[in-house]
Amino acid sequence: PGYDPLAFAIEECHKRGMECHAWMVTIPLGGKKHVASLGKQSVTRRERDICVPYKNEYFLNPGHPATKEYLMKLVREVVSRYDVDGIHFDDYFYPYKVTAKDENGKTYVVDFPDTLTWEQFGKPFFKDKDAWRRNNVNQLIRMLSQTIRETKPWVKFGISPFGVWRNKSTDPVRGSDTQAGVQNYDDLYADILLWSEKGWIDYVTPQLYWKIGKKIVDYPILLDWWIKYSNGRHLYIGHSMGNGADEIERQI
Repeated sequence: PGYDPLAFAIEECHKRGMECHAWMVTIPLGGKKHVASLGKQSVTRRERDICVPYKNEYFLNPGHPATKEYLMKLVREVVSRYDVDGIHFDDYFYPYKVTAKDENGKTYVVDFPDTLTWEQFGKPFFKDKDAWRRNNVNQLIRMLSQTIRETKPWVKFGISPFGVWRNKSTDPVRGSDTQAGVQNYDDLYADILLWSEKGWIDYVTPQLYWKIGKKIVDYPILLDWWIKYSNGRHLYIGHSMGNGADEIERQI
């Protein structure tokens, strides 16, 4: 637009004594129409080997080693070129699972299409595909943390995970007293507790987008759980504007 929007945002934030964190959505690349509109500039054209189609969208494949290198290059560019105060990752790692129906009308989960990379990079070293996927994300977070700190050690690294790590029914020891249909650890392969325990991230901003009194995912229960398992990291709560000003005020 004739100026650099990110540089402008950073400058205006700093004028007002505010930090500016670059919120990055790393794994999703957008719907097929959006990707087609980018033409030769699309990652799906420039980095074909690390991109896969899933649920009418394209995603980077976390199981391909080149994906980590690609994301580190992007983050290093932002951190080195701009005076950002933090890099902030969205809740997308492996995508949220989708379902379909077979010829008999029975519903099944459509598996993420990483069979080839599993055969090449996972199966020789891991007995369990879920553990391999989780390790892919763990290594990505570890490497990105190292990249940021080597480039500018004062830049913070934060994650904004889905609001439930695991339900108590899945993990009786550390799970929250919830009945969420999605769990970070099991469905998105995001072991957020490990990242905070290891010190790979500086803060966590869980997406607690449910109202107070929501039976299966109650805001106060989750708030207490995240406080308990913050592992010395800074904790900032993500609120949903869709809940309305009165509800947000109560939650704060």
